[in-house]
Amino acid sequence: MLRSMKRFSAPASVHPDPTRPPDDDSDASLSDGSKKVKTTQSFEPLFNSESLSDIVLDVNHGEAVFHAHKTIVGLKSERLAALITSLATTPSDNSSKPVLHLQEAPECSAVFSRFLYFIYSGAVWLHRDYVVPLFKLSVKYGVNALANHCENYILQLLNKCMAVDINCANPPPTLSVTTVCDLYEESVYREETRRMAFNVLARRFVDLIHTERWITCEWLTVRDLLRCDDCLCEENLILVAATDWMKRNKLQDKGRIQEILSSIRYPRLPRRVLYHLYTAASFKNFPQVQDLIEAAIKYHCFKDVPEAQDEFTGLQYRARGKGRTRHTVCGGENLNSQELQHQAHSWQWEEASPDSNYNSGQCCDSIADFSRSDEVNDNHSHQHTLLCRAQRQTNHRPMASPVAAVHPRVHSSDREICSNTTDIALQINIHSHSQM
Repeated sequence: MLRSMKRFSAPASVHPDPTRPPDDDSDASLSDGSKKVKTTQSFEPLFNSESLSDIVLDVNHGEAVFHAHKTIVGLKSERLAALITSLATTPSDNSSKPVLHLQEAPECSAVFSRFLYFIYSGAVWLHRDYVVPLFKLSVKYGVNALANHCENYILQLLNKCMAVDINCANPPPTLSVTTVCDLYEESVYREETRRMAFNVLARRFVDLIHTERWITCEWLTVRDLLRCDDCLCEENLILVAATDWMKRNKLQDKGRIQEILSSIRYPRLPRRVLYHLYTAASFKNFPQVQDLIEAAIKYHCFKDVPEAQDEFTGLQYRARGKGRTRHTVCGGENLNSQELQHQAHSWQWEEASPDSNYNSGQCCDSIADFSRSDEVNDNHSHQHTLLCRAQRQTNHRPMASPVAAVHPRVHSSDREICSNTTDIALQINIHSHSQM
């Protein structure tokens, strides 16, 4: 019916064109007696008012009910307008107005009033606790102005997360690391927002691996974090976290297992861990990874020999985290900036067949156990101590890291794990500290 209505236009001789200045003078100004003024249109007084209301919005079967106006709501949201148009013309039994039933997630239902208030007034109060569900509502119903406001505020919150001192005893409240992980993995956000979310994840990697959200991270999220140069975490704990992710997700693609194992910076592991990995032939089915371990052993043996310095270049020899002038190996050994100088270096390894299966438990058995031993961890930093305490509280395990620093990919098309091979549970023995 609305589509069949035509806009009435009287002949130009009947009335002047209100969109144009007098005499159709495009150069009209105050000096010649003309001025154009404009006010902000607002229907705020009609928000949830029965006055002139011609429809009822029922969210989640009575969880929230609002008196609304078809014209106002339809002007601001084409998707709501389409839903309103599709309603039957006959009113419901107990109402003189048609009722539009909407189904929303609980967190979105809780802020639907703020969403509807923005439609009427153009104003909204934003807060970190509910800005994400408010953004989801605005995207779902195509209210782009509100979506832009929400995402800009989310970006401000992410910047605030980056500015917080992670070693502060009482840091100010910020977005939770699980929320930040969702921001990175959902393609609906702008690339700028997702890149900033990734930076926060890398900075708060220790927090992430101690949540159940770490286990549900998508493959590309894990891979990008493993390759990131900014993960602030001890390398042996990164190894444990990566192994745990493979085990809990029953990863069975040999190529991906190899990619994860090749992303660990083995020169940054304690020498006792390297010795265990080497003597136990933990990675005997991954000769490329075994080569990395042997290179790490050579590094620990000859890193102080001037003639050998050129052999130890590349990201695999550099401690994670930027802006440091000196770096500490997990065993407590200091490396100067010359030893950590980054030069272009490319590791080459054979591509594993995508159809090949491998029981990664054969290569990872007891790695996490050994990496967490008290003797290995005695010389770790205060940050590591706090991490271990968190492990005892959550009875969860950690790990992850890369050989080459890369920018996080924000494409969502390849975010599924493509493994059609038979299920092979990772046989990884991971014990809590309380059992040691």
